[in-house]
Amino acid sequence: MQVPVYPGRGTWPDWNNPEILQRDRLPARAAFVPFPDQSSCRHALERHRRYLSPWVLSLRGDWDFRYYPSLLQLPENILSFRSGFSRQPVPASAPLDGAVNQPAGLPFPLDPPHVLSDQPVLVYRRTCRLPLLWSSLRKRMVLQGSRAACHVFVNGKCAGYTQGSGMMAEFDVTSLLHDGDNELFVFVYPFSCGSYLEDQPDRPWFGLIREVTLEAVPSLTIHDVHVSTSWQPEEEAWRLDLTVQLVSCRIAVEQPLLHASLRLEDESCYEAGWTVSMKPADPRLFAAPVQTTGQLHASMMVRDILPWCDETPLLYDLYISLTDRHGQDLVCVHQPVGFRWLEQKDGQTLINGRPLRLRGVRWSGLNGDDPLDHLPNLIATLRQYRQQQINTIWFCHVPPDPILLDLCDVYGFYVIEDAPLSLQDDDWPRAMRHINVEGPLLWAKDRLLRLIQRDRNHPCLIAWSCALFLETGQSPETAELSDQLSSAARQLDPERLLHGIDLPDLGRQLNDWLNHQAGRLADLNWLRLPEGEEIGWCLLDHDSPPEFSAALGQLLQPIQVQAVNPAAGSFELHNRMTWRDAGLFTIAWDLLRQGRPVLSGELDLLPAEPGQRIPVEIWYGDEAFQDDAEYAVHFTMRYAKETLWAAPGQQAGHKTFLMQQGLGGNSPAAGQGGRLRLEAERHHLIVSGSRFWMVFNRLHASLESWRTGDREMLAARAGQNGKNRFLQIPLAAGLHLTLMRQPEPLDGPDWSRWIEAGYDRLQLSVSSVDEGCDGRTAVIDMVAHMGVAGQKPLFHLVLRYEIASQGNLRLFASLTPLGEALPPPCFGFAFNPARPYHELAWFGSGPERQPARLALSGAVAHHEAMLTDLAKVHRGPGLFRDVRRLVVRDDSGFGLSFTSDHLFAFDVCPADLFVDETGTNGGRLTVQLLHQARLACRPITDPLKLMIECKPVV
Repeated sequence: MQVPVYPGRGTWPDWNNPEILQRDRLPARAAFVPFPDQSSCRHALERHRRYLSPWVLSLRGDWDFRYYPSLLQLPENILSFRSGFSRQPVPASAPLDGAVNQPAGLPFPLDPPHVLSDQPVLVYRRTCRLPLLWSSLRKRMVLQGSRAACHVFVNGKCAGYTQGSGMMAEFDVTSLLHDGDNELFVFVYPFSCGSYLEDQPDRPWFGLIREVTLEAVPSLTIHDVHVSTSWQPEEEAWRLDLTVQLVSCRIAVEQPLLHASLRLEDESCYEAGWTVSMKPADPRLFAAPVQTTGQLHASMMVRDILPWCDETPLLYDLYISLTDRHGQDLVCVHQPVGFRWLEQKDGQTLINGRPLRLRGVRWSGLNGDDPLDHLPNLIATLRQYRQQQINTIWFCHVPPDPILLDLCDVYGFYVIEDAPLSLQDDDWPRAMRHINVEGPLLWAKDRLLRLIQRDRNHPCLIAWSCALFLETGQSPETAELSDQLSSAARQLDPERLLHGIDLPDLGRQLNDWLNHQAGRLADLNWLRLPEGEEIGWCLLDHDSPPEFSAALGQLLQPIQVQAVNPAAGSFELHNRMTWRDAGLFTIAWDLLRQGRPVLSGELDLLPAEPGQRIPVEIWYGDEAFQDDAEYAVHFTMRYAKETLWAAPGQQAGHKTFLMQQGLGGNSPAAGQGGRLRLEAERHHLIVSGSRFWMVFNRLHASLESWRTGDREMLAARAGQNGKNRFLQIPLAAGLHLTLMRQPEPLDGPDWSRWIEAGYDRLQLSVSSVDEGCDGRTAVIDMVAHMGVAGQKPLFHLVLRYEIASQGNLRLFASLTPLGEALPPPCFGFAFNPARPYHELAWFGSGPERQPARLALSGAVAHHEAMLTDLAKVHRGPGLFRDVRRLVVRDDSGFGLSFTSDHLFAFDVCPADLFVDETGTNGGRLTVQLLHQARLACRPITDPLKLMIECKPVV
């Protein structure tokens, strides 16, 4: 093999040669799809144009694959191999099993500018047959992205070499292809000299990480297109600047015709045509077979244009056609145009003259598969982000596929895009300068400027980014390199901002939170929305649990309802949008009595302009709120008009305001009740009254039995199977304290810390019990310690049971850590309802659970459900929060009511610790009544306290 692939043969291989950036790679250009004519280009609407053009052949799918742990094991005649391959998808959809066991950072001694002399190699192979209509066309092979460097071979001959993870690379392969089957080989190297400029994945995610295609173009074709827009206040019009570069492989010097058509759907907005003069090609830019090049610079003034922004992402279609002297189309390309103008003025960043506000998600391309592998899921994710009011994406570490940027144009995201430029060793610039004084700048510009040329036509892009611009405390060499690179970027694209220079680091607050939680349990209190002239920041990572982004959506509601005097029906609406008036939404309200609607209405069409606050008055009719019931008013906001991310009628937010706290429900034991008796029998305390009795266990500090008339409220004691340690053991029968809950994604590594600390096997030891009864009220006080076998106690527990003569029970609990104990996952009471009680009714968040670790609730209203439905195996994680009242009942409506002087949470789950005589749990369920504090946030110093009032109700 004549290509410099192998190490140790007298010359540096391409991947370890600091003087080789590429071999035979075509000059960088904008990402667009060629079509043979404007008609076929305009009608390619069913899918992305990449998959509809007759001049594009996608090579997505399974390729033959071989992995060699060492390049020295790569056979010299590998290009003649036809068998012995496994199958591997392209783009790579998973890390390589057993390949390139990747430690943190670069897996070799840092000795720039070279990497380790030997490394693995990933060999991809496939065959393809060209369409017959391509016979007279030029062909090029397009790699949308590899990690980290690769050689391309076509029919046994080298087509070229490229480096730069996730960067597009093209090679002219016309002379290497033939009729019939053609054989393609790609050698991918996980590391190259450029690895000193790249962050490394956590897992061995190397290879062809983006799509590979073959494209056909005529001998005279469009090579590059650049569009930019700006508002011209003097003309009261938008200026569209167009630059088109043509290349020709014909020897004759021609004057082709270029035609531009700007359209909005089927309506023509502007038409223009020009003659382009061709001249001999500059060999420093275009190698043979390119003979001549031509360039057009043109400006068009267009009026009556609707601008592009995040709230109204309107795109126009620009079709650019190249025709010969006979007027026949040679090639046509499509370029979406969003008219928007970005500027910085008086310390503010403006888009179309209004302040730019960013609510971002940070999306890393290091460790995930290609999002285009699941395009419907990708679109659903983007729509969900927009429904949750996320309007910004920072693509960091590795650039995305251009199709993903096309979707950001469509759905109205502001995008900050990273070039793979993160200095892994401060000595790299100095070491490169020993070889070539301009070496560091050449390598850095190769990455950033290629990215700018590929993606600068996207209206969604507002800023270029790279780690070099964000690093602090740089060495003089690195600082100089950063300054030179920023100047080069501004020269190529003066319109856009530079992240870290013109914009603050959008991930700094997010990093502070993530770094903060490394030493202790997670704290979500960092979350703060932009105020005043703050531009905004990233609020979450793309791989965060979906519950977090859903909760953020509730916090970021576009129309905020604020209470002025809820009892009098006085409220204020704040339109938090930048461009649209509040008429995009409808807002309905419900007056709730005991959680049930008694009066409803809808606000009139809202006149609130962007940023405006308006007063709103609601008339409650004859409701006087003079009874002892609980009253609340609940607002529900829905889309009134269709958007790209939401249908009319889809909920956009909600909020509930409590106007009057209720005093309770109807008790079957209403009245003064009979005289109470308190008796002791062995380790039990028995409290009895008129038609009820309760049995307390002095060993387990639990309420073991509660009977009203002939009805038992609590399930009897059962055995345990030892398989699921969801509640601490030994497990008491009846109603008892609990410090464990179901795990959820937001717990992350904290869950393993709780398990290591033994919180799933805490034992309770009662140290004292005091009881008393005066005939009207019985009081039982219990003091206990909780800890793990063989270790000192972790918590001091005080329990108090107050029983009234009517048969009501009030529970008090206080939990104090002993020493530096981790806060428990939860704090509350758990019980197993007896079999007849299989229905739940509550007033609080729902109908879905909310994360236990977030202080953001769901729709607060009256909800009803079956216990078995809430405890299904595929239930979502979290709790039902913001509960004011919970009732567990049977078919007749008889049951237990639970209230508190504070909002509390509850959950229902299978009681897997309970088994019956057959060794199964008999379908029993556990109900948990929990303190609503986010116990995972910070170590507790003050005692946790909880009060629950329980009483039988009809």
